[in-house]
Parts: sequence; structure tokens; C-alpha cells
Amino acid sequence: MFRKKRQNEGPKYSENGLEDDLVFDWTDILAFIIAAFQVLFPYVVGVVGSYLVVVFLLSLWIK
Repeated sequence: MFRKKRQNEGPKYSENGLEDDLVFDWTDILAFIIAAFQVLFPYVVGVVGSYLVVVFLLSLWIK
């Protein structure tokens, strides 16, 4: 299902240099989503965690 038949050939060259025959499919899009999640998740956790700490401290201070 996930495996593609790829030919073991070297790079193809045209008159203007290396041919660009990249094809994006749904597995590439899924990989980009996972990579973005791995990069952004620590920052989101830090922002939400610091917000919750501030809200908790303010709620203790107001009481």
C-alpha cells in the first residue's frame, strides 16, 4: 500500500540541468503535517502551560 515501485536509475538530466519530476501524494502531505506538529507542539505546550500557571496564581491572589 505504501510502497512505490521506483527504478534504481541515476538522476536524469535535460538541457537545462536536472529534471524535476517530483510528485507529491498524500503520504508526503501527512509527513509535512507530522513534522509541523513535532516542531510546534513544544511551543504550544509552553504557551498554554504558562497561561494556566498565570491564571492559577491570579486566582490564588484574588481570593
